[in-house]
Amino acid sequence: MLYNSGYRGREQLLFLSNAQTMKKQYLWGVVAIAALVAFWAIQQKDGSIKNIVDNLNLGPLILVSSSPTPSVSTGATPKSSVKVTPKITVSPGTYGQLVDQYVGKRIQFDQYCQANPRSATFKNGTTIMLDNRSGDARIVTVGGVQYSLGGYGYKLITLNSVVLPKTLNLNCGAAVNVGQILLQK
Repeated sequence: MLYNSGYRGREQLLFLSNAQTMKKQYLWGVVAIAALVAFWAIQQKDGSIKNIVDNLNLGPLILVSSSPTPSVSTGATPKSSVKVTPKITVSPGTYGQLVDQYVGKRIQFDQYCQANPRSATFKNGTTIMLDNRSGDARIVTVGGVQYSLGGYGYKLITLNSVVLPKTLNLNCGAAVNVGQILLQK
């Protein structure tokens, strides 16, 4: 009898230990989710419509981007801007038609996030095609501006800068400086 009651006591201790472990795991799960939400909120702190829509990864959309707010500076050089081209078309065309239309104005990113061509020169105001040739979604950065490209997706962007010539670095995911664009008059 004494052995059985002792055994039940161990069962109860083991049950309490498992319940406490489950509570700790649940608490850590909640903390991890809260950290992910906080990280996402920090990434979205500028709140621009373009970045929010790009992060939804809805594919090509008709967007009208606002120009940067002018600011008074003393001796500082003005920033460049890269913005999505507002296009209003009845039929955007197939991928093949866009590839034909943007010959020489297309930058592809392969499955290793490498840019092809690695360097290119364009005139200010040129619309180019960012083309993801990987099945994985990518975040491509052009001159500090991020664009979300779905798997085998693309974006049409217009390159603009107040200061010319301007070198715009290309990043793809964790791969930094995978290419450069020289923007000229």
